[in-house]
Amino acid sequence: MGFLGLADSQRGLGKLELAVDSYSKVIEVDPMSMSQGMMKRGLLYLQLKQNEEALIDFNKLIEMTEEENEGFHSTSLSKAYYYKAKTLKKMNNMNDAVIYFE
Repeated sequence: MGFLGLADSQRGLGKLELAVDSYSKVIEVDPMSMSQGMMKRGLLYLQLKQNEEALIDFNKLIEMTEEENEGFHSTSLSKAYYYKAKTLKKMNNMNDAVIYFE
């Protein structure tokens, strides 16, 4: 099982900090799963109320996707914008959140 599967299993078992570490490893060592690992880690950060870290992941994912690197899909871009808006809302930054929800 790769790091992505391990992270998903850890998350399912409620071992959230271990899952964060495993998603980080996916981002480091697996270019083909990097966007998926970054999205899942960002969502996990949201769940852990680590909004600043989540925002960093979503911003990085948007940046990588907009550069149109191979392996990053438009679906990832729309999801990244959506979750960026959701994160900004949780941070009470409604003005910016509205921009990304549109």
